[in-house]
Amino acid sequence: MAVMFPKQFPRAFVQEDPEMEVYETLRRLPDSYSVFYSKKFKGGRRAQEECEIDFIIFDGKTSLLCLEVKGGQIRYSGEEETWYQNDHRMNKSPDRQASAGMHCVLEYLGQDAKDVNVGWGLCFPHCSLPVAFTPPAAIPRDILIDGDGMLELETGIQKMETYYAARFNGAGVDNAGAQRLRNKLTRGIGFVTRLGTRVARDYEQILEVTDEQFSVLEDLEANPRMVVKGTAGSGKTLLAQEYARRLEAEGQSVLLLFFNRIIVNSARRSFGRDSKVNCKTFHSLAKRLIEDADPDWWGEQDSQAEDFWEFAVPMKFADIAHHHSGKFDAIIVDEGQDFRKEWFEVLSSLLVDPDNGRFIVFYDDGQDIFRRWNDLPWGGSGIARKQLKNNCRNTKSIVDFVNDHFDCEMESFARSPEGKATVERTVEDREAEQKILIEDVSQLLGEGINPKQIVLLLNEPRRDSCIADLAEIKNQEIKAIGRYFPDRDAELQYSTIRLFKGLESDVVFVFGLHGCSEEEFNEAVYTQGTRARSLLYIYRPKEFAVAADATATEPTS
Repeated sequence: MAVMFPKQFPRAFVQEDPEMEVYETLRRLPDSYSVFYSKKFKGGRRAQEECEIDFIIFDGKTSLLCLEVKGGQIRYSGEEETWYQNDHRMNKSPDRQASAGMHCVLEYLGQDAKDVNVGWGLCFPHCSLPVAFTPPAAIPRDILIDGDGMLELETGIQKMETYYAARFNGAGVDNAGAQRLRNKLTRGIGFVTRLGTRVARDYEQILEVTDEQFSVLEDLEANPRMVVKGTAGSGKTLLAQEYARRLEAEGQSVLLLFFNRIIVNSARRSFGRDSKVNCKTFHSLAKRLIEDADPDWWGEQDSQAEDFWEFAVPMKFADIAHHHSGKFDAIIVDEGQDFRKEWFEVLSSLLVDPDNGRFIVFYDDGQDIFRRWNDLPWGGSGIARKQLKNNCRNTKSIVDFVNDHFDCEMESFARSPEGKATVERTVEDREAEQKILIEDVSQLLGEGINPKQIVLLLNEPRRDSCIADLAEIKNQEIKAIGRYFPDRDAELQYSTIRLFKGLESDVVFVFGLHGCSEEEFNEAVYTQGTRARSLLYIYRPKEFAVAADATATEPTS
């Protein structure tokens, strides 16, 4: 297996993402290879101001290739000297992009690459070039890889290497020279050790799609009624959305339900404007259907009553759901532990076929913070059940920390990064908590962390917390999490786990735990700590630290 930089593909899983496909295929090169994804370089005398190279492939001795990847259907018009992608004229010719990138690499590496055969190539993973394909004169067929070539990518890479070896006849570098090249490339933009760069990720990142997740998708196809139990970070939300896409592609009407309204907003964005997947929270769906059937009902209710949303709304929903005309072929529920058992019975009546229609539930009883989970009304042995244990969201150090505090079956995905150790602070009171929080956040901002990458998770109302009178940290305003996460206009954001369930951020601070029990503290470590992809800060009240120290020194029999 090749050594990949970064170790995981740093964007969300999207079907037919050409760069992800190539990334995963290049991973299968021999272990002598180092593959660098999405490298940026400042231009020099022979290159544009800044170049980004999709992949740099170094064989560890004689060859270094700059590979440009283009998805979709690609064609080249010799008469116009123009490249087309999905019948749209490309503003930049892929060969010129690759060539410019190669020159940037040559200038950046300098004398360290003088004995290496440095070249460039093109990869079109979504189309098969005809035998009679005539590329520009400057592009020999040996430096092109198409969809068929992806099946034997190592052979295609070797052809490129042979082509450039015949042209330049570089003797290659020894082990020390190869390490110098790797060190230089990992020092470049994108892989420097600066903390802010290391943890930068897209907000919807899932690090890797595991074999375990693919197995669940296959089982979903075969079982109309299925319950999937997954530990935190095991990709439940990803799978729920992916399965909804597949059903929609088959022409089925799909209801995708969540409990958290912010996840709903994010999910709608991920499906795009043309999608007909109906993304709702349970209560927003109930409200809309009740208003359609009995618009006067809401005005007759006390919506501030303690059990209004918990019982009154679901009961009214149950009364009208059977008669609702808009039925669904499939219902998918994410974070099912936040739903009451009777809510599932109500939802079944919205299926075109209430008895046999597709109804899929993803849940994690370890995150049952509302204490609602009581399995499902279907019950029995007739329902298919699967379990997800591989955590592919958090670093291994975060998973290890959580497992030390909470009894769960969570396992780190093999390719997850080790990550930095969880920072656990002992705080005597809220005044000390605020002081340490300011110091920790200020340090992160100084090390290149973007304020939008940080979420402060409160376990008490803000007015009672250590940030009650704190408007900003290091000139970054502290704002409540908004309708969308992440909010492009937001700076430092705070929330509670009730609003932030199912969401994730690069850096998470968990605090405001004064007065809770040790059991509640450990539950917070699991439900809230696993919201952090890369860096986790836990502020432990002093009384827990004292109790923990006493237990640790107690003699064993």
